[in-house]
Amino acid sequence: MASPVPRWHGRKPHYEVNPAHVPGLTLRPGKMPLPTDAEVVYRHAVPDPVACAAGNHSWYGRNAAGEFYRYQGRDAVHWNGVVRWQDLPADVKTRFRVQGLAPP
Repeated sequence: MASPVPRWHGRKPHYEVNPAHVPGLTLRPGKMPLPTDAEVVYRHAVPDPVACAAGNHSWYGRNAAGEFYRYQGRDAVHWNGVVRWQDLPADVKTRFRVQGLAPP
């Protein structure tokens, strides 16, 4: 049976920590603090093919608590925040459903 979404053939950007999200002196006002599992979750993140094709890499991952993380950048990506299921791009939702990671 064919997958409902095509396989991603682009490269996965490497992950970097954005100091603006690091709790402590570098946390900027209005920024969400970086969760401790952000790097681990990125290892299994899925791409938003529309954004990636445009050169604005957007990847999404789901942590063990069921939260969805967004990662964005160009040559490298950084954790960008928590996203609600209903706000995920349609292709990303489909990829999570195929992997069995959609919320109940």
